[in-house]
Parts: sequence; structure tokens; C-alpha cells
Amino acid sequence: MKKALLIGASLVVSLGTAAQTLNVVVGEVTYKIPASQAGSMDYADGSKLTILGKTFQLKEVTRMYVDHSDVADNSVSVTYNGSAAAVTVAGNCMSHLDVTVNGSAVSIVQDETVDTEISYSLSGASDNGSFYMDGHYKATVVFANLSLICADSAAVNIENGKRIAIQLVGESTLKDSKASQGKGALMVNGHSEFDGDGTLNLYGYAKHAYWADEYVQLKKKFTGTINILYAKKDGLNVNQYFLQNGGHFNVSGTLDDGIQVSADDEEGGYATISGGSLTIDVTAAGSKGLKCDGNITIDDSKSAPTVTITNSGKGKWDSDDQEVKGATCMSSDANVTIAAGQISLTATGSGGKGLKCDSTLTITGGDLSVTTTGTTYVNIEGNQEYDGNYRGQLDRLDDAYTTSPKGIKVGIKATESSTGLPVGDIQISGGNIHVTCSGQQDGSEGIESKGTLTISGGTIDCNTYDDAINSSSHMYIKGGTITVYSSGNDGLDSNSNLYFSGGTTVAYGTRSPECGIDANEEEGYTVFFTGGNVLGIGGGNNSHPTTQESTQGYVTYSGNVTAGSTLTVSKDGTVLATFTLPYDYSRGNIILTTEGMTAGEQYTVSDGSSTQTLSAVQYGNGGSGGGGGPGGRGGPGGGGHGDW
Repeated sequence: MKKALLIGASLVVSLGTAAQTLNVVVGEVTYKIPASQAGSMDYADGSKLTILGKTFQLKEVTRMYVDHSDVADNSVSVTYNGSAAAVTVAGNCMSHLDVTVNGSAVSIVQDETVDTEISYSLSGASDNGSFYMDGHYKATVVFANLSLICADSAAVNIENGKRIAIQLVGESTLKDSKASQGKGALMVNGHSEFDGDGTLNLYGYAKHAYWADEYVQLKKKFTGTINILYAKKDGLNVNQYFLQNGGHFNVSGTLDDGIQVSADDEEGGYATISGGSLTIDVTAAGSKGLKCDGNITIDDSKSAPTVTITNSGKGKWDSDDQEVKGATCMSSDANVTIAAGQISLTATGSGGKGLKCDSTLTITGGDLSVTTTGTTYVNIEGNQEYDGNYRGQLDRLDDAYTTSPKGIKVGIKATESSTGLPVGDIQISGGNIHVTCSGQQDGSEGIESKGTLTISGGTIDCNTYDDAINSSSHMYIKGGTITVYSSGNDGLDSNSNLYFSGGTTVAYGTRSPECGIDANEEEGYTVFFTGGNVLGIGGGNNSHPTTQESTQGYVTYSGNVTAGSTLTVSKDGTVLATFTLPYDYSRGNIILTTEGMTAGEQYTVSDGSSTQTLSAVQYGNGGSGGGGGPGGRGGPGGGGHGDW
């Protein structure tokens, strides 16, 4: 009778005062019904009260009261306080929600009739709390200064499989524990879309910090920050795609990959960075900073992004594939396209690589800086590991036992390809590319293509121990400004033909038999000059044209060059080309061609300290200055160190 009187009084107040709100409290859940929406409230059997389609069992109702609080339609708020949690549900959507609170564990399941987006706001703190949500319709989840640690599952687990708009307000932190049965501290089985200006910190002590079964998107207007600060496995493990249009995404403290994007179908597995900043720091052996089954694209379709990835991990033996796997900053099993942005990739472990993809690398713009400092990693069947300290002959080891540091490596070998042929083309038409590979061991190459390499624009600067730029198939230099320096091998090395038709190239190679420009003459390939300005210098004789299909003349001679000096080529007092020389070289063999150089004509070459007149040839073994013995060089910007 007492509850019936209270209900009657509440009904009278609600009907009489439209600005008031009826609150029905069931345990830790408060349902808030505005008087203007209450309508007919049915009281039946002395045990049930039905309001807006939701039936309350009176024996479960803690209390009912009326106040002047406001309530937003389609809203749910969850406030954590230590070992407890309080939930508030808007009256207009309460009939569609099954809410369960067990201490600080909150579960909310939407029924199949929901057709309006509901917003869930989570705040407060709990050292053993969790939030679970499931349903069949898109939703919004707001992290508003939330701090949750969960011992046996994900701190937040969203399973409804639809678009989930995640709003960040203030600073929130989610952690699971080593005993957790979940896949991450934050789990979303749905399409995550981040917005807001807050910060989210994630710690995954059981597996990943953040696991997403479908895509993850950082919206263009998102100005907040996501920090992944620890993960036993991957920082972010996503099974569809990763799209960043804004905001700041930072990953560190992972024991496997920073971000791994897997393909759940033929079109998935890709990452697109079109704005914001992405910073990844990984340290695990064989780890990848950003790893995608599909394509990686970096452009400025939203704003110019900043991507910074460092990887200090060494290689490791993969017992499943029975081969060594190297650590890499950015890795794709498909294609990589860079059109804009500031990209910095630094790999310091033995066998570490800056950028690796299996199919095609396309660079049309942006600033790309790649640095590797390690030497070759060797592991013989998991029994003998050499972390950059192998002193034997690497070429006598099975390829499965070694992985070499590379600035950029594109393609796979014929034995790994489904076609039985090597694949891996590189196409560069713009941008600024700087590659440094300082590890003093064979294999420390700057840019390597297992297919065809084409440069038609951009600025490229490579300083390496092994080949600065290498291609397994033909190499085409059609434009751009290219400066390469190898302290232990060739500057440009094509395992097929080497074509020059435009641009300006300065290529330094090491002592004989290595050289500045090298085509695979041993197997009948050659160099073609049909345009462009080229200067190649090395201890051995540079490759030269051997066919009349090479139409532009060239000269060869032996001499010295000085770092910081300018070399000019002129004819009859008219300067045809100017080369700026970044490094010293003494007694080197030099090959030189410029736009319009014609066989049989005389050209004057001056380096500021000496001048000589040379006669150009078109092809063959002829030259103007003869050969020369092994030369010597100084380091970048330094003085020459004499003969080798």
C-alpha cells in the first residue's frame, strides 16, 4: 500500500508539472522520465508499473522521486566510484535496454528494436570496473575523465558490430590485467570512429592494448590524443582497416607490433594516413611499427600528416616459417603510396629496415627520411644467434638464416612469389627522400627494388655502406635530383639495364671493382644515355654505353673531386651543366654526360682547381681520360683519406 501511495503521488506531480522529471531507481540504475513524456503509466496487479513501454517489478524498485533535473533523450550515463557504479538511463530509450550492474561491472544490451542512436557517457574511476555493451544499432560512447582497471576482461568491451562514435573528453585511462580473458583493454567489435579533444591512455597486460574487429578511424575534426603505453602483444590490432584523418596516435611499450592491420576480406588490411600525427616506438625482436596485410597510403587529403616510427628491435628466428624475420618500421604485404607529409623512419637493430613492401612503392610527394644503423642479423635455425656480430662470409649462409638492414626494400624473391617471378617495383616522381644506412656490413643498402625502379622526379639523397640504390630488374632515371654515396659498394647498381633520360644524378661508389654507376655487364646488360646530367665516380670503371641506342655522348677521365666544390661542363664558353659535389674522392674513375652532349665534340670540365678539355664518345670502350687505379674518398663533407 505504501508503494502504491508513492506511485500515485508521483503520477500526480508528473502530470501536473511538465518541467519535472520522475526518477525510478532500481538498485544502481536510475531511469529518468520527463513529465512531458510519461503519458499513461499503468499500475497492475499491485506488483507492476509500466512507463513508456518498460515494466518495473515494484519489489525491485528502490525508490521513486520527482526532481527538476534535465535529461537528454537517448542518453545513458555510467559513473564509477571505486567498487560501485551508478547508471542513469533516459526514459525515452529505457524500454530498449537491459541494464545490469554488479558492483563496478556494468553491462548494457540494446534490443533489436532500437532505431535511434544512443549515447553512453562513462566517467569516474574504478580499480576493478568494466563496461560491456551489445546491440544491433550504431551508438556513441563518451570517455569523460574515465579510469578503469579490469582484472578478468577488457575494461571496455563493445560488441554490437555497428558504427561506434567514440568521443574523448578530458583524460581517460583503460587497463586490463595479466589474467584477463579479453583481447585488449579496449575491445570494439564494430566500426570505431574517434572524435573530441580529450586523451585516451591504453594499457594491455594480457594481449593487445586496443583490439578492433572492424575499422578504426580518427576523424578529421578529432584533435585529441590516443596513447598506447603498454601491450603484451600489439598496441593496436585491427581486422579491417586503419584510417587517420586527424588527431594524435602514439604507440610505445609494446612487446610485438605497434599497429597491425589484418585483412578480413580481399579489400581489407590497409592503413591510410591523411592527417594528424602518428608516432610509434617499438623495441621487440622482429617487430613492425606499422604492419599491414594490405596497402599503406600517406597523403594530405585532409591535412599534411606527420609520421614518426622508430624500431630498435633486432631480427628473430621464426620457427613456423623456418627463417629469420627482421624488424621494420613500416611494412606492407601489398603496396605503399606516399604523396605528402613528414615521414621519419629509424631502425637501429641488427637487420632492421625502415620501409618494406612486397609489391609496389609509389612516391609522388612528401618528405621521407629513413635511417638504419644496424648490421646483418644471423640466426641459424634458432640455435646460433649473431646479433650484428657475425664475422664469417655472409654469402655462404642460406638466405633463411640472415636478414640485412635496408633503408627501403620493395618486393619479394621469385621463390616467394605466386608467379615464380620476382616482384617489387619502385616509382618515384616527387618528394624529398633522404636515406642513411650506416651499418658497416654487406647488405646495408639504401633503396632496393626486386623489380623495376623508375625515378622521374623528386630529390633523393642516399648515404650507405652497400649499394645506395639497387634494382633487380631495369633502372630508369627520367628526372629528379639524385645524389648517392656508397662507402662499400656501388652508388647505382642495376642487375639489368640502366637508363638515363633526364634529371641530374651524382653517384659515388667505392674502390675497384665497385663504381658510381653499374649495369649488369656480366650478363650482357648496359647503360643508356639519352638525356639528363650524370656524374659517376668510383674506384673501378663505371658502366658505359655499348650500343648506338645510347644517343647522348659522354666523357670519362681519372681525377679528384672535393667536397663542397662545383664541377661545370661547358662548350665554347657556354655552361651546359653544373654538379655540386658533396663528398671528397681522390684518383677516381669518372664518367660524365650532360644534356645535348654529342660524340666527337670537345667539352671543358672544370672543378674549380683544374680544367681539362675532353672529347665525347657515344658508346663502346673508348674514353677521353683513360682508366685509373683504385681511388680513395673522404666521408661526407670530410677530407680525402688517400689510397685504399
